[in-house]
Amino acid sequence: MGGSSKSDSTNTTVTSTTNKSLSQAVGGDNTGVMLSGIEDADINLTMTDMGAMAVAGHMAEEAFAFGADTLNTHESLVRDVFDVGVRALTTNTETSQHAMDAMQSLAGQQHATTQAAIHLAEGAKAREQTGATDSNNTLLKNVSLMVGVVGTIITVVYLLRGSH
Repeated sequence: MGGSSKSDSTNTTVTSTTNKSLSQAVGGDNTGVMLSGIEDADINLTMTDMGAMAVAGHMAEEAFAFGADTLNTHESLVRDVFDVGVRALTTNTETSQHAMDAMQSLAGQQHATTQAAIHLAEGAKAREQTGATDSNNTLLKNVSLMVGVVGTIITVVYLLRGSH
């Protein structure tokens, strides 16, 4: 009896450690969602803008409508202003033409009045030289000048009253 014997023993120790921290630290803007300490869980998360995008879209549509209305109004206004300008230029052209016509008529009448005064003075001078009448040459010149001036004044007054 005397055999041999052998003994074998193995010990295994497994230590598993899971560190869990339920605290959070946030720096800066915190505008999102943070979850902490959740393990093996299903999370149903719904994010909403509380209707902000719908309101922003509606406001944008109203802004575009307002802009279109404003442009249409200004288009009409500019067209009306141009029409007033064209009418003013047309009226100014007509008034200028009437003034030039009046000045031309006045010059023609003044010429005729002057010619008549000269003819009258020449006739008087001829009578004086021939001795047909005893007249004063200075008096005839003055009368002829007065007739010319009075005729011019009457013509100017008539033309000015006619243009109003």
